[in-house]
Amino acid sequence: MNFHLISHKHARRIYAHDRVVLTGHTVTTTPTRIFNFEYELFFDFLVIYPSKNPERILHSFVAAVAHMETFISFTNQSQGRDRIFRATQYACALAKYLLRNEAKRKELVKKLQFLESNMSSGRKLFRLGNTVNSINAAKSTLHISDPVLRFCLTFANLSRALYFICDNILWARSIGLIQDIDKERWSLNSTRFYFLSLVINLTRDIYVIVQLMAQKSRDRRYQQKVDQHLNEIPDVACVIVPQLDAFLFLLLESLRGQPSVALDTLKNVCDLFIPLDKMGVYQTNAGVVGFCGLVSSLIGILSVLRPNLRIKP
Repeated sequence: MNFHLISHKHARRIYAHDRVVLTGHTVTTTPTRIFNFEYELFFDFLVIYPSKNPERILHSFVAAVAHMETFISFTNQSQGRDRIFRATQYACALAKYLLRNEAKRKELVKKLQFLESNMSSGRKLFRLGNTVNSINAAKSTLHISDPVLRFCLTFANLSRALYFICDNILWARSIGLIQDIDKERWSLNSTRFYFLSLVINLTRDIYVIVQLMAQKSRDRRYQQKVDQHLNEIPDVACVIVPQLDAFLFLLLESLRGQPSVALDTLKNVCDLFIPLDKMGVYQTNAGVVGFCGLVSSLIGILSVLRPNLRIKP
């Protein structure tokens, strides 16, 4: 489909494309969907201010529109908004920790603390309906054929449902709907259920990794590859503990083909530091908690933007 730039002044919509060929004043496109944007201003700009590389300008413009659509789709999801709030919350916690000793930044630290508190309150509001979602997810995982995955996913979702119940009760107390409850006790129970769900999810991740490693070790091409690897790197560590090197090589090769498993494992490990610190089992500091929370939040955002990077089931 061809569009002439000069005669396109009064057009109201244009087909988005997978590829563009720009020759003279003609745009050749392969249409895939319609954008309800007014592109004529952009095309008039190309005509009035000709560029040496108009194809590059057009590619950049269409890419910007595509990214805008992705962002709008992401923020329209409650899960996407929660991930943004969570990343902001832990980024504020990390920045607040890094600036704690700077006297000139006291006002900034106060603003960060205020923003962190607001992000936390906003997330509690977003999580009001998550109890039902977790229970439905637990019901759906009962049909998984693998008994280990069925057990892990079902109990992880039930633990999260109990965590959300405690979290909702704490939110109701914070706004004055409920008063006669022990805040510290409910907060501790909430943290325990959250910790339990993370442990079960990590167990699932380890189980999946072991399966991937067993499958990879039976591959003949992998056997040749690992022998070549051990022969090419005859350093001291490999000579002393070749089994360890072979194990690490097998682990990396297995995860390389399944980035979703690697990301989910890293996310759960980072999240684990948060309840451990709250329960006093393994106390670190606000900086470590903020950093781990920020990393896990960014991985969560990536998994929402790229569904193929979300572990299944």
